[in-house]
Amino acid sequence: MKLRHLVLSFLIMSASLPMARASTVLVPTAKRFTEMAKTIAHIKVEEKESMWVDGRIVTKITARVVEPIKGSKQTDVITFMIPGGRVGNLEAVSSGTPILEKDEELVVFLEKGNLGRHHLLGQSLGLYRLRFDKKIGQFIATRDISQLALVAASPEVDISKMARIREIRLPELISEIKGLMAIEENGGKK
Repeated sequence: MKLRHLVLSFLIMSASLPMARASTVLVPTAKRFTEMAKTIAHIKVEEKESMWVDGRIVTKITARVVEPIKGSKQTDVITFMIPGGRVGNLEAVSSGTPILEKDEELVVFLEKGNLGRHHLLGQSLGLYRLRFDKKIGQFIATRDISQLALVAASPEVDISKMARIREIRLPELISEIKGLMAIEENGGKK
């Protein structure tokens, strides 16, 4: 009887504690991350639709390319899937996956997954949210990976030096990405 009360007390206490949530992401070098992305673009979200796919709730994002960086054209409309969303009365949340809104501007790193569907590379690691800073007259790109548990893919990756929240001016981010792409095109040589 005492064991039963102890187990019941433990379950009640456990249920009242905040749930720890973190998705684990393997982090490659910045160069390798850029290589892995099939599409990199500054986009504007035009539509989002949650649905059931393979027994899970996912959200299909439809976005217009504002500025192509890799693997897309300015006239393109890109669709990609993110885990989670709301279908009827059911809502699914996936830790480490951003919730995107209509008209939001982003820089995304996309890869092709199962069945040819695009998705974010490395969950929120592959997404920068954009906000226009009126003082400087430019977009500021912000990447928030605070909900991810990071694991280095190689000894060259020093996770301790990665900012959990990174802010950078959009032109600087694009220049950084294009510099990494140039290294990729030159066979790894600067």
